[in-house]
Amino acid sequence: MSKAQYADLYSWSHGYGENVLAHQDGACSIAIHWNGFDAEMLTEAERTTKWTELYTLIGLIGKEYCAEFHFWRESDASLADEYLAHNSKIIRGHTLAVAVREAMATHLEPYGMSNRVAIVLTRLPGTKGFAFGAKKQLVKQGEAAEELESIARTLAKKLPGGRVKNRDEYLLGIQQSYNGAG
Repeated sequence: MSKAQYADLYSWSHGYGENVLAHQDGACSIAIHWNGFDAEMLTEAERTTKWTELYTLIGLIGKEYCAEFHFWRESDASLADEYLAHNSKIIRGHTLAVAVREAMATHLEPYGMSNRVAIVLTRLPGTKGFAFGAKKQLVKQGEAAEELESIARTLAKKLPGGRVKNRDEYLLGIQQSYNGAG
């Protein structure tokens, strides 16, 4: 018998709307992708302010929610194209500079890396009271899913580059995390 993993405890059941995943235990979840914070060039005070704002924002969603933070570092060959897009700005030695930049882009393209940041917001089960009967439970879960999506959209608007991912994009992130590629 193999050792149990965290991923074995996932309880996804079915989709709700375009963005929400319903869970077998009555919970529901949604993914928000955002740009994260580029804190490298910030002063200590600016960095503290950014993290305090995020902490406060997450704290406003309530104890009936759980926020999971995810980070993926991925290969990204498109960075070479972005690098080459700056060729038009070259003023002196254009012909030579473009040739060198194109050779550099070709050489470094396989090494390009990008970051993806996400918050998975989960409405925990059982916070709206117990309902007898499967239909009533599904109705309550649907109400919770609609509330979750509303809160997620509000949260996404306040995060830099934030947007609620559709269910297919969310499932792709789950698969990537489960397979250990992220």
